[in-house]
Amino acid sequence: MVMGNAVAQPLLLLSTVLLARELGPSRFGVFSFSFTVATLAGLAAGLGTDNILIRETNHSPEHRGTLLGSAALLRLVAALLVIAIVLLAVRALGYGLEYRKALMLASPYVVITTFWYLQEAFFKSSLDMHIAASMRIGARALLLSGVLALGWLLRVMSVANAIFITTLAQAIPLLIIAPVVVRRSRPSLSAKRSFVFLLLREGWPLALTDVLVVIFLRLDVLFLSHMTSPANVGRYYAAARLAEWLGAIPMALQATALPVLSKAYSERDPSAFAKAFQTALDLLALVLVPACLLISYLAARWIRLLVGADYVSAWPALSILAWAQVAGVTYTFSTTALIALRRQKMCIILSLMAVCVAGCLSWLLIPAWGITGAAVAATVAWGSGTAWMLWSPFGRSLLGGFLRSLRLPCGGAAVMLFTLHFLMPWYMGALVSLLSYLAVIYLFRSYLHPAPPEIALFPDAPALSIRA
Repeated sequence: MVMGNAVAQPLLLLSTVLLARELGPSRFGVFSFSFTVATLAGLAAGLGTDNILIRETNHSPEHRGTLLGSAALLRLVAALLVIAIVLLAVRALGYGLEYRKALMLASPYVVITTFWYLQEAFFKSSLDMHIAASMRIGARALLLSGVLALGWLLRVMSVANAIFITTLAQAIPLLIIAPVVVRRSRPSLSAKRSFVFLLLREGWPLALTDVLVVIFLRLDVLFLSHMTSPANVGRYYAAARLAEWLGAIPMALQATALPVLSKAYSERDPSAFAKAFQTALDLLALVLVPACLLISYLAARWIRLLVGADYVSAWPALSILAWAQVAGVTYTFSTTALIALRRQKMCIILSLMAVCVAGCLSWLLIPAWGITGAAVAATVAWGSGTAWMLWSPFGRSLLGGFLRSLRLPCGGAAVMLFTLHFLMPWYMGALVSLLSYLAVIYLFRSYLHPAPPEIALFPDAPALSIRA
């Protein structure tokens, strides 16, 4: 899954870059708004059943087909309801006609997205990560092919065409892989009440968490859509996507880690749990810190090189959003551990806090600082969840080892910064600074130790039982 994302994410980044160049800031802003809302709606329609499905099929594999069929029926009904609610809400909130038309065109993406996540959850539950990774790579390759065909060859790129090819690229791999899911699981199309109640009872905290997470991730775009022009929305979204590619591999590793952590919990093995959790975070810190520094320090150059001079005013936002990925990874892995430990209700507290912080700061900072204020609000919102985790004893036992491990990559980043400041041209400085970072990590690798296992992480609650 990690390698799949490592291939898929550059394809998505290249597609985004080409779309931003072809559409221009204003039309790219309208496109960005429509898919921001559609993604939020797709997650809401999932009802939080993705991770519950992974956890429960590992615990009770004999019920896989019934669980999958129940989740599919729930998602279909929820997706249709969410689409209707979103279209009415966007009209009631007074968004412009161009925004409403784009969102209506993107409505099928909501249904496709919610079933996409369901299929991914099925393959993750059986540890068939290569199939889920192949789906992502196929979708990103199709999207890039469509952008090249419509934008560069036919020169007919528009907001409507961009929405169409993005939706189609997601739908084709979904339909191709669907027979594999049906053959392996034989999902029951008559959902049993006990399984529906199980999914709703266990999934609602995660559903609320998913919605809250996407709200605070994209609240900046929603506020910018109301308070500024579509061009500013497009510039900000381009900067956000350039920063978010840093979080693609961590997100894939998080999805891979959940089945491993869930298995360690079900086997009551705190040593395996702590080792897997700590090792994943240590590896991510070693990769993310130097990448964030390079993106942040050279932000203006990256934007001009990738999406063009029309977007270069967004470089302060990119500099800030790059560092948001470190806090975002810590937050994401914390929620993953909470799900595996059956403490998913704590995720609601983290997400609600982040939404409140993002909303208040966006309202205060965007009128004064524009897209830079939106970037500050998003970054602080990510950090608020991590800060709350560190304030609680449980969070400190979970993240204490990771914070100790951060000392080494931060020391290497200081050496990188010194090198970048004194070496020109910039691309030579970037190369030499990376080599110096690797040298520091190698020389002082003995300081990178996984945290000792914390027995206190495992509550005494009994394992969940499913009654058919």
